[in-house]
Amino acid sequence: MTRILALVCFALLSLSTARATDARASNVAPLAFGMTQQEASDALGTPLVLITVQRRGGEVYFAARDARVTGYPVGERMVLQFRRGALTGWKKDWRVNKPWFF
Repeated sequence: MTRILALVCFALLSLSTARATDARASNVAPLAFGMTQQEASDALGTPLVLITVQRRGGEVYFAARDARVTGYPVGERMVLQFRRGALTGWKKDWRVNKPWFF
């Protein structure tokens, strides 16, 4: 009985790990380190808006688009950091848009 319980726990743990890996992969699918601003804009399908210019050639851009969730007004915001013209990092944020009547 103990072996069966251990086997079931191991199987559930491996399934949850696989789902987390799949979620991370889909989270970053269109972007890759080293992209230029134009390549990142084309991959996201939305123009990038410059937020700030940092020292040593760093720039921070903002992109917003519809998250394409059926039945819900969900927006996707993304902040991208470029150094010397190459993408070095990004952060994705999801939000549910308020209906027009509020």
